[in-house]
Amino acid sequence: MNVRSSRRVFLKSAGAIGMGATAHRLVQAAPAKKAGDNARSDIRNYKSTMRYREVGTTGIHVSAFSLGTGSTNKDVVKASLDSGINLLHASTRYMGGKSIKIVGEVLNGKTDKVHIALKDNFSSIEEALKMLGVNYVDFIMFNRHNAEQFQSELPQIKKQYLTWKDKGLVKHAGLTTHGQMAACVDLAIEAGFFACVMPTFGPAQFRELKKQRDALRTKKMSIIGMKTKGGLESDKYPQQIKTVLADTAVCTVNKGVSTIDDLKAWSAAGAEVKTGFWNRTTDDRLVRADELHGCILCGTCTDACPKQLRVSDVIRCTQYYHDAEKTPRTAAWEFKDLACSECLDACDDCGECERACPQHIDIRAELLRARTLWS
Repeated sequence: MNVRSSRRVFLKSAGAIGMGATAHRLVQAAPAKKAGDNARSDIRNYKSTMRYREVGTTGIHVSAFSLGTGSTNKDVVKASLDSGINLLHASTRYMGGKSIKIVGEVLNGKTDKVHIALKDNFSSIEEALKMLGVNYVDFIMFNRHNAEQFQSELPQIKKQYLTWKDKGLVKHAGLTTHGQMAACVDLAIEAGFFACVMPTFGPAQFRELKKQRDALRTKKMSIIGMKTKGGLESDKYPQQIKTVLADTAVCTVNKGVSTIDDLKAWSAAGAEVKTGFWNRTTDDRLVRADELHGCILCGTCTDACPKQLRVSDVIRCTQYYHDAEKTPRTAAWEFKDLACSECLDACDDCGECERACPQHIDIRAELLRARTLWS
């Protein structure tokens, strides 16, 4: 059988199992190399033990597991580079401003090894780049969580992105969202200038965003999955990483890491996914939302609030960062950065959020706990 015939047979077989993606996304971005050959001039920080995938059609290949820096330290950032990780998600506000300085210090002289996705919640992009020690970032991540507001801001967002791009400060635009995600992702798809989206992508959202996942694959845009752990126990998380990466719309799982042991376990799980194949059996391996305890980061409480207070941000601080992630310091930083005290002060204890919660969380008790912890 000649090469063309073999290829036709392969594609026909692939279609039969419902992969639903273009061929370039279904192959390992880093093909097999000879033993000991770790050089890939087209992939930054290439290691043969890591898998890499293209972000949309940008030509940039990122590690299947990438580092969030909302909670991190110098040792973890250094170890991430040693493992072949080449995408870091940064913000001037993470860890009360300490995180971006840690990243800048570790990357000193090594900025050619990584791609940086920078959240747009800075006061000056030039100052943020200076702290990172780079002249530009590959992805500027517009941080939007309200669909109506996002839609009204889209013209200005596009104008700002193109201005920064013309100045050589950014290369590509992305959206990060953890509220009204389906609607926000729809808007990003329709806008036509985003290369990727970064939604909360835990067990609950994986099914919730099915329509958007299909559309992103069609448009050749990528998902950077964040908060994929949700409330899962640590021993179940590596399998969740593999399941999320089975979707061809996902280029990487981005996760904050505090310990070297977690970094090794979680990056190894990402590296074990050999392809981006997606088929009908994958849904069966997903953890169901009703198997989870506590907050599933769905945002229903905020949507139900008559005052549209950001109740979900408060619960994210208590149940996700403080309890599930076991990072109380990060929880305190996020509580302050998100101005959650304003939500507590404005709440009139009507209980609508609690009645709407699909997980039946005692939300008013959580709000009281947040006040006790941080106000």
